[in-house]
Amino acid sequence: MISKLPREIILIIASTFSAKEIRSCSRVSKEWLQIFEYFRWIHIQVALSTLKTLKEDEMTYWKDNGYRSRYLWLIYKEDHATKGKPRPRPKTKDNDDNGDYHIENIKDAQDYFPNIKSLRFDYDEKRFPISMLFENGHGWSSLTHLKLGSFGESGTIPCDDLDGFFQCLPNLTDLRLDSIDIGSCVHFDLNQAVTPAKLKVLEIKNGSVPYRLAHYCSRKFPELHSVVFDTIDECRISDVYSFSFNGRRDFWTGKYLLDLEAADIRIKDSGGNAYHVRCALWNLEKLLSCPLHKLSLTLSVHINQNIIMKMGLFSRIPALTRTLRALDLDISTPLDKPCFSLNLSNAPCLEDLNIRYLGGTIDFQDFLSKSPVLKRAILELQTLTFRNKLDEPHGLESIELIGLSITSEVLENISASCTQIQTIKISPAVDNISTTN
Repeated sequence: MISKLPREIILIIASTFSAKEIRSCSRVSKEWLQIFEYFRWIHIQVALSTLKTLKEDEMTYWKDNGYRSRYLWLIYKEDHATKGKPRPRPKTKDNDDNGDYHIENIKDAQDYFPNIKSLRFDYDEKRFPISMLFENGHGWSSLTHLKLGSFGESGTIPCDDLDGFFQCLPNLTDLRLDSIDIGSCVHFDLNQAVTPAKLKVLEIKNGSVPYRLAHYCSRKFPELHSVVFDTIDECRISDVYSFSFNGRRDFWTGKYLLDLEAADIRIKDSGGNAYHVRCALWNLEKLLSCPLHKLSLTLSVHINQNIIMKMGLFSRIPALTRTLRALDLDISTPLDKPCFSLNLSNAPCLEDLNIRYLGGTIDFQDFLSKSPVLKRAILELQTLTFRNKLDEPHGLESIELIGLSITSEVLENISASCTQIQTIKISPAVDNISTTN
């Protein structure tokens, strides 16, 4: 019966089960087992306290049927009667004198779900011993995707040997960390040999990233093709993209990042530290020598305009990305004299463009002539010009113009040149359009 339902509906059904309902052996055996058999994986949100209080027959059920699951979401969260004060937990044999859960309760989950492919683990302990979850003899060799998150104070992975952490996860290809501080874990010798791992995707959000991690990644993950560093460590943001080794500052060199396909780069410096920003911009040029398919670049820095223009940043980005299919620029830098020039002569594969630069200008006619396969464009600039109709029709399908002061002539030339265009969206309202020409 359940196999005849759309998968979206079954997903909704599965997500509605609470921890209490999971503890109900009768309901689990009748409904969840059918979903297990149909999906071969399931999105399970279960509190660790649930595993701790399972009865013997329920434990037997999970051990007998847990092999069917492919996705598990564990949540470790303290109950707080008042802010900052933990609520007393009932006395059980699984609690120590301080009322803390033993780590064995988490390891039990590995027995219940031995073939888990994807694990998400959220917790609110400041220094929860994450590494013990994957210590030797207890690591999940089946795990390919792992997401760790802390929704309280910034969490940590108190593991002095980060290399050993990955040895316990030999098949991990996707690692995403949110509010996890791994800065304290990188205590290895930079000359120490490492065992290559299979990681292909690395994402670090809301946590400090030491420069040594960049060097570690370049040697540890030869198959890495997508990396996202969105950190809160603004003063050392440039160290994410450059590192100091034997007195020499360089970028991730060698063969390791030649296959990098996507980059999400966010450079922020609220303190006006021009040196670090300048180092980051210089290393962007080396990053862009990779055959990127998608680039998302956010600049939010308070430095002098001359640094940006001297770097030639705007002209170098597309010139060095011959395989670029998507470009997303969000520039909130307060330049002394707003100036914007984007040369796409060497980006013939560009299909999606999103630019937000309130002080920028662009010659859209020249822009389209150098991007023949562009399909979608979102432009939030100061001025857009389009003086003449293109000689050859362009395949642009949609364009959104935000905050621009444009003329009716520009709109006419866009419509006449882009014969396949389906959507033209203008924000704010049309009365902002000048018809003087």
